[in-house]
Amino acid sequence: MVVTDLSILDNLIEGVMVLDRSYHVTFMNKSAVAQNWFGEHLLHKNLRDEFPQLHNSRMHKGIELAFTERRSDRFVFEFTGDGGIIRFFDISIYADDDHVLLFTLDVTRQVEAEIVMKNENSTLQRLVNNRTRHIQAKTRELEELTFSASYELNRSIRKLQNKFSNIKSGIRQTDEELKNLLREMDEELIQMDKFIVGLRRLQDIGANTSISNLNLHQIYIEERDKLVREYPGKTVRFESDLLPSVKGYEKEMRLIFRNLIDNAIKFSKPAEVCEVSIFADSDDREFSFTIQDMGIGFDEKYSEKIFLLFQKLTGTSFGNGIGLTKCRKAVELHNGRIEVESEPGTGSRFTVTIPRL
Repeated sequence: MVVTDLSILDNLIEGVMVLDRSYHVTFMNKSAVAQNWFGEHLLHKNLRDEFPQLHNSRMHKGIELAFTERRSDRFVFEFTGDGGIIRFFDISIYADDDHVLLFTLDVTRQVEAEIVMKNENSTLQRLVNNRTRHIQAKTRELEELTFSASYELNRSIRKLQNKFSNIKSGIRQTDEELKNLLREMDEELIQMDKFIVGLRRLQDIGANTSISNLNLHQIYIEERDKLVREYPGKTVRFESDLLPSVKGYEKEMRLIFRNLIDNAIKFSKPAEVCEVSIFADSDDREFSFTIQDMGIGFDEKYSEKIFLLFQKLTGTSFGNGIGLTKCRKAVELHNGRIEVESEPGTGSRFTVTIPRL
């Protein structure tokens, strides 16, 4: 390669440096100096001596191959300048027997824009994944709702039909027997009303709500005190860590505490003091709290079933099978998870983990 008119190189937009075989810089055009990559002081100096980062770098290997095999190359090179400032250059290498020509173009802004775009794409992907999980949860919930609603309503209707049939033949029954039938019918209607109200409240989770700063400890205390008043004949003893302040949906967070504490009291052992413990844990990424009771517990093979709509464990006569379903839905609204550990006769531990918003 013979350069006969350096003014041609001097007027290029790209930075240009010419190296001889000993790595001495024999020429730098105006753009190379303006890029402030190495500075004009490099002219007639050894590039390897003045630029320690060159050793074993991609550019060093490219220059060596240019000299030994006259191979051209092009790549983006990351350069750390004074003060630790990182810049990116598009490097093109050409060579003949005696010289190497380096064309350099500052592409820092383009590379930084690509990094920002990748980060934005990553953020968008997380949002898409969260939305997908939300849709999947909604689909699962609707499937459970369709099955359970059909079963429960049909069951109640069949019971009422049977009781009406018995009333029609009441001429063979005493007045007391008719009163009992009417009372049972009334109980069935009350249960159906609770069923419908429960469905409506389940569907309300996530509606007309917004994220705000929440004092979890204050929420816990307020919901705890409300529930204790609902069990006047029960002695309940609470022990709690100091819960953190976080961002979240207040209505749904209250629902989580209310239902889990209510379960702890409701399923406590008869004639014993109900003991409920609340533990907290958190880091920069997520926070969690655990509500533990010393109640009747259950077999962990049912640990998934209890979160399904209207699924009550055998032997439980109270509740409508909606509370834990609402808890799971409220937790999923926060992109979190709810887990349970339990053993018959020793109690249960419900742990809610939610990423920080």
